[in-house]
Amino acid sequence: MANGGSRVNEKVVFKKGAYQLNRDPNYNFQLNRVINWDGGELADIEPIADKITDSASWKKETIHLGDKAIEEGRMRCAIAYCRMAEFFMYDTDDDKLKYYRPAIKLFYEYCEDYFASGRVERLSVPYEGVTLPVMHSKAEGIRKDIILLHGVLREQGKRFTHEWERPVKAILDTLELNDVTIIGGSLGGMLAPRAAAFEKRIQRVVGWSIFPNFLSVGLYAVPKPFWGIMRWAIRHDRGLIISAKLKRMMRRVPTLDWAFRHGMYAYGAKTPFEYLKKLDKFQMVDVGGRITQDVLVIGARRDHFIPLELYKQELDALTDVRSLTFRLFTEHESAEDHCNCGNSKLCFDTMMSWIDQMKARGDNENSLTIVSP
Repeated sequence: MANGGSRVNEKVVFKKGAYQLNRDPNYNFQLNRVINWDGGELADIEPIADKITDSASWKKETIHLGDKAIEEGRMRCAIAYCRMAEFFMYDTDDDKLKYYRPAIKLFYEYCEDYFASGRVERLSVPYEGVTLPVMHSKAEGIRKDIILLHGVLREQGKRFTHEWERPVKAILDTLELNDVTIIGGSLGGMLAPRAAAFEKRIQRVVGWSIFPNFLSVGLYAVPKPFWGIMRWAIRHDRGLIISAKLKRMMRRVPTLDWAFRHGMYAYGAKTPFEYLKKLDKFQMVDVGGRITQDVLVIGARRDHFIPLELYKQELDALTDVRSLTFRLFTEHESAEDHCNCGNSKLCFDTMMSWIDQMKARGDNENSLTIVSP
């Protein structure tokens, strides 16, 4: 039994609330995420929030919170703070894995009862020379659906691929799965539809905080007058001037500097320009016509990553889907930010209700539903 008592029968409580904690939109979102998703507490985060101005201060403050939580035996908080301490560390920082690995260890120790009871299984799926870590959560009672909720690798050195159908196929083949729902959040909201275009064992797709093309999102980090130049340079492979411009911007904007350096590492790019070129491959628009399943697209009115105008491009690309439902969450629901961080329960309830509707209706029905309060 972990930490003095079984957690298997604990009621899951979703936090609700959107807080203004930091002037930078990305730091503000990530601090809200620590509270609402990762197990942190507002009382811990609020006093240190405005001290965070760059990666170094993020690292310092969250490490301090993690150490304090461990000393006090508050392990749920400790997991949150240790995990997020490494989030904004540069990938060349020796401390990155130093804090990531203990956070993972703490997580599995804290959740030991779920695995010991058999409620959740830990599996490994072979994939192109590495193994995909999989957690299989078993249904209580009658199973209503098979849901594939996907993430990414950290330690095995496998670079990101835009061909997301490859790792998805590995999972479906190894676990012998059919008639599944795939849910992808943030970048996964683009990758999930992409996988569904090529993998028809997927019958239902949830694109959660979606975008049509990763490059479109990346360009919002630079002034609009440069967008045309950037796209022209990418088409004609003229990267020297663009990389020089981006490096100057990175020196001025800490979050931009981290985003580009982390992206270059994760996608195997040597320059900021090469990173942008790779982003242009991460899109679903070019395969949108091949997506024939039921699709739920979820957006957020004030998503600081994904501007509202990009949703139309995504919806317009889905020309042959069996059904299409669009749900836009708002500030009135505390769900206006990226991946509806302030009201996860409402978002998850919406997904589950949609899945029930799709499985209950006839296979030959086609529909378009737009829901926006």
